[in-house]
Amino acid sequence: MALYLSPLVDVNEIDLSTTIPAVATSVGVTVLRNTWKGYEKKQKLITSVDELINTFGEPTDDSYEDILSATGFLKYGSTLYCTRVMPPSATFAGIHGIPSSGDVFESYPSSAAYVLSDFESKDTDDFGEEDVVFSAGRPDAESTMSIIARDRGTNGNFTKVAIIGRDKFEAIKKLTGTTQATTATSGVSATLYNDIGNADFSFDNDNQFLVFVRSVDQEDINKTLLPYSVKEVMLVSTNPREVDDEGSNLFCENYINSNSSYIRMAVIAAFKDSDMSEKYSVDYVSLGDATDSSDVSDADIIEASLTSLLSVASPNET
Repeated sequence: MALYLSPLVDVNEIDLSTTIPAVATSVGVTVLRNTWKGYEKKQKLITSVDELINTFGEPTDDSYEDILSATGFLKYGSTLYCTRVMPPSATFAGIHGIPSSGDVFESYPSSAAYVLSDFESKDTDDFGEEDVVFSAGRPDAESTMSIIARDRGTNGNFTKVAIIGRDKFEAIKKLTGTTQATTATSGVSATLYNDIGNADFSFDNDNQFLVFVRSVDQEDINKTLLPYSVKEVMLVSTNPREVDDEGSNLFCENYINSNSSYIRMAVIAAFKDSDMSEKYSVDYVSLGDATDSSDVSDADIIEASLTSLLSVASPNET
């Protein structure tokens, strides 16, 4: 060892490129009760706090404990399997009716709105295949179309929907930018008129129609004037066999239930292949009166916990 006559700083360079960085490898499992949004009873692999909030919403009075617990884990780990559960009595916001020229859809009354246990599949992606929809004694028994929120809970009350067929869409597009363009001449509300004017779609046939979805972001739901904005516009068809240029099926049930982040749709068999060219909404219709409650059942928590635990055993399922 060398000896020095005066103090100095001895600098040594160490090559760290050959070392293994310390990373969190823990796998977590959690149940999220009464969150603002998200699929129910399906395990979801979450890898970051941003993904957690985007998937299940910001913490609420009923969900903050579980959301903050998950957030704490994700600050040190990046593999968290989450399963959302809601109270058994929580309902889906929704509307039903018969599309027509200036149709009027009705909201499901809170006492007769769908709950998850109504669906044999327990999965809203299969809403169009559920036998209970349009069944005798239901509010939608005489309807041809039903639209519900993708997720149970009051978040669906902040979603609105409108449908537009080919003739009305093309007529309004011709009016856009002209001096005679008013609600009276267009036959639809000013909001819907503007949204149609901003939509860039081409219809190929009279089976096709547009579904407009407006919603309010969670952070804005307590504002006096709710700032709705267009979240989705989908070109769909009543033809079960119709596909787009990329081969995706455009049948309204299949396309919406596979692609929308906000709604699910069901139609009766007689609706298939129907002409939608003259059908349109006068204005957006709110999905309505969904309810929450704070009491998640122990059975649902146990089931959700098992779902998440099984996902750890089958990590490829997300």
